[in-house]
Amino acid sequence: MKKYPSKKWIHSHINDPYVKMSKEQGYRARSAFKLIEIHEKVRLFNNSQIILELGSAPGSWSQVISRLGKKNLSIIANDILHMESLEGVNFIQGDFTQKEVQNKILNACEDKKLDVVLSDMSPNITGINIVDQMKMLELVEMVYNFTVLNISDDAKVLIKFFQGSGSDGIIKLFKSTFKKVNIIKPKASRSKSPENYLYASNLK
Repeated sequence: MKKYPSKKWIHSHINDPYVKMSKEQGYRARSAFKLIEIHEKVRLFNNSQIILELGSAPGSWSQVISRLGKKNLSIIANDILHMESLEGVNFIQGDFTQKEVQNKILNACEDKKLDVVLSDMSPNITGINIVDQMKMLELVEMVYNFTVLNISDDAKVLIKFFQGSGSDGIIKLFKSTFKKVNIIKPKASRSKSPENYLYASNLK
């Protein structure tokens, strides 16, 4: 049986200031303001040429990148869900965990290294915390393995993860590979959500 949002959730969503701002500023989702805040802190898109965004649908992060980046920026977006087209964004639909989709992404790079990798992906949530956490850690590790092989030495990486059991191991993994690693919880992230963003830059 299909589950519908509760009245409490609907009321909270309608009165969410980030939902209102996203409509006013023409963004497809409130998540745009997570990326805007993070960019203001770490300057994700300065001097970048090729950007990969994973978990891109419905496209609010791609909108932010297009507005903040340079005109000659190359944006490659990927999601298992359909995303309405955006000017200047090369959207590849498919499951990132599949090698075929990863190869399509690499082909779109035209043998050039990625300057920024963003991942806002999440696994299908079951509601069972330990299961969801395990799936999220597996997803983050897969993004990590792909990223370290295909980025420039001074690249910047931003990956969503869930704070909880095993997350310290993921942070340690990134610290072993990157010179700078920070954990960021943007204000636009819902306070009850376990989501955090791991920011890493400059390969060792």
